Amino acid sequence: MSTSERNKVKVRICNEEYVFVSPAETEYLVRLAKMVEERIQQIMRRDSRLGISRSAVMTAMIFADSMLSQQEKVQQLQNQLEALQSGQAEMEAELRRVRAMAAKRAKRKGRR
Repeated sequence: MSTSERNKVKVRICNEEYVFVSPAETEYLVRLAKMVEERIQQIMRRDSRLGISRSAVMTAMIFADSMLSQQEKVQQLQNQLEALQSGQAEMEAELRRVRAMAAKRAKRKGRR
């Protein structure tokens, strides 16, 4: 992807300006920065002795935990979907078998 396809976005987090160059939409990056800012401020309000860097690391851990938890949920859902698809395939195969048997019986009855 070329730099012309990327957005350059300036945001402020904890009174520091950051510039991000990303293919993501500007509004999305601003929203992310706001989430990070809010979480850092929330942590700092709970413990005023924490500095910005420690609060930022705690924020990163919280977001990483959330991401990992979501990935695990996605994997569980994928496993459930695969099980359902496998069950559906088995039921469709059984339905074809039963229809074939019914067609044979109907054909035999028609000959009598």
